[in-house]
Amino acid sequence: MEKTVNILSAGPGGRESMSLEAASLADAADLLIGAARLVEAWPHKQTIAEYRPDRILRIIGESSAGTIAVLVSGDAGFFSGAGAIARALEAYQPAVYPGISSLAAFSAKTGIPYDNARLISAHGRDISIVSEIRRHRVTFVLGGGNLNGLIRRLQEYHMNDVRLFVGENLGSDRERILEGTPGDLAEQPLETLALMAVINEQAQALAAVSVPDGELVRGSVPMTKELVRGAIIRRLQLREDSIVYDIGAGTGSVSVEAALNAWRGTVYAFDYKEEAIRLIRENALRMQTDNVVAVQGTAPDVLRGYPLPDAVFIGGSEGKLNAILEELLRLREESGQSAPASGRTAVQAESRTSDRPMNVVISAVTLQTLEEAAALLKRFAPPDGEGASIVQVAETRLKPVGRYDMFRPETPVFLLSATL
Repeated sequence: MEKTVNILSAGPGGRESMSLEAASLADAADLLIGAARLVEAWPHKQTIAEYRPDRILRIIGESSAGTIAVLVSGDAGFFSGAGAIARALEAYQPAVYPGISSLAAFSAKTGIPYDNARLISAHGRDISIVSEIRRHRVTFVLGGGNLNGLIRRLQEYHMNDVRLFVGENLGSDRERILEGTPGDLAEQPLETLALMAVINEQAQALAAVSVPDGELVRGSVPMTKELVRGAIIRRLQLREDSIVYDIGAGTGSVSVEAALNAWRGTVYAFDYKEEAIRLIRENALRMQTDNVVAVQGTAPDVLRGYPLPDAVFIGGSEGKLNAILEELLRLREESGQSAPASGRTAVQAESRTSDRPMNVVISAVTLQTLEEAAALLKRFAPPDGEGASIVQVAETRLKPVGRYDMFRPETPVFLLSATL
């Protein structure tokens, strides 16, 4: 029996929020399939409450209905399950009909335009909400039942001056619009079906070229200085979505600066010292980089279980530089199967494969480390590549001594970089 299958956008609410065309197709269907809150608008028709693509496919295959409508919430083209359903039902060549997205409905109710806004979804993923909001004046976030947690993160990273608008259960008789600061709404229980608009008048479109040393907490852990950090970041060749390893991260000065540049990616800051982990987290809070993940452990063992990096900075190896480079290459080879992802970066790691180059930068302040690193990069770098690049970064400051200004040189640092 030939079956006609349509995928209909049901808008943010019931039948009233659908287009006339979609509603008429739903009326004419022999069977309606969709989430319970969507199909309940047709109590006198044959309906099945189901939203999972594989089960919808099975239901259609077993049904005797000739015309079937699958209802999806919002608009089929905006963070919708319509794509996965259409792929599952490919054999039936379903037609997809657009509708009103929750974003459009919420924008109309709040008066906040979304033509230049950042649009992100927190459904089934953990997002770097602070990094997103820091760079955009208007950010719309589709909640996945975790808006309270995201708002508390804004508080944690000192984003107390942004303005929040939350819309719950749009289009239903339980609709509610809330407005306030993170402090006002953090402990206000929010519904699962909710989205949020964030207005940040202090948004910065571009990351700082270099974070001044005085803005970072140092403690007793060594810190890579401002001038050297700038040279490291340039050699890492970061993109906005890069995955970065900072091995031997110390205070996290390189980590936070990398996170400011790779603001849609994640920086994993590895160090075995408890004080270093504390300082990394404190500096991440100060610089509002919630895409820095501090991980305590000793490389190379600690590197397993994280997404494959695009860029790696090795500032401290504890004499295990050879083992660390071997492990990085091993991880890349293994990622040819699938890029592993753990914790909060599962979505960000989806496309990391061994086909992408890995930029490695190593710092050396002793002759022995310089010689070892140069030999290892020469050995590990691809024969058809450009090999290792070595530069020295030296900084000299003037120090007043009586009526004179004397030159006070800092320890010179060698930076070795290669694409592996």
